[in-house]
Amino acid sequence: MTTPTIQKYQSPYLNENISQIIKSNTLKYNICRVAKTVNALAIFILITTITSFFSSSIEILVLGHIIIVASIPILGFGYIKINNLSKKYFNTKLLYTFIKEETLKLKTQNPTQIKNFLNSIDIKKPFSNDDLKKILPLIARYKYYTKKRDELNNEINEMSKIQLNDSDQRLKLQKSIHSIYEKYLLKYKLKAAEIFYHINNLNEKRTLEKMGNIYPLNFDKRMASLFQGSDIYFIFNNDIRKKRKLDYLSFTTVDTSTIEQLSKYIFVT
Repeated sequence: MTTPTIQKYQSPYLNENISQIIKSNTLKYNICRVAKTVNALAIFILITTITSFFSSSIEILVLGHIIIVASIPILGFGYIKINNLSKKYFNTKLLYTFIKEETLKLKTQNPTQIKNFLNSIDIKKPFSNDDLKKILPLIARYKYYTKKRDELNNEINEMSKIQLNDSDQRLKLQKSIHSIYEKYLLKYKLKAAEIFYHINNLNEKRTLEKMGNIYPLNFDKRMASLFQGSDIYFIFNNDIRKKRKLDYLSFTTVDTSTIEQLSKYIFVT
């Protein structure tokens, strides 16, 4: 009697140990929190010690201040780097915690409910009931990215309602809105497009990061790029560019395209 083979799809998002990723990033985040505290304490001790030690004369005090000025940027750089790592690990933990919890919720739904959701996001590919069970982490990940996109969109809408009389304050608000939109909202839209493609192509090994890189610009630079007609937002890696006629996706393209269209621009065009 032959044992039936179990189909294992190649999408990297279907071959992850989610619980282990949550555990690992939680540990790394906690280590970073401790490291930040130690780093901040080191800066405080350095300033206090040098100030006390070199306070006997004007000349020595000046030397002490020079040492402080030279040392703080080094320690400060370390603090910034640790803080950025801390945010990365924390956000990764949030993502995978959501995926784990949402996957458990999806498991309580019947195949018809899952198929109805897929139809609602314009995924028409037929799935067997076994495949539906396997792709639940992908669906959960897709829901995370669209949820974050929608939350930011709501935040921007609320910010847009703020009435300001001062022109400088209005410009500052507009720049803040643009920063949220360009750095985060459009990124989540691209990530949703990536997962949309993976749901339709379960053996796809390529990720968005392997295809290229996002290049967000601040408000002034983006306005200038739009005026110049070179509003690059996502640029494909060199090996991808050699195989295709498309070198990049513009800000306008990412902004105005649907998730389905973007998925094709990224992986197919």
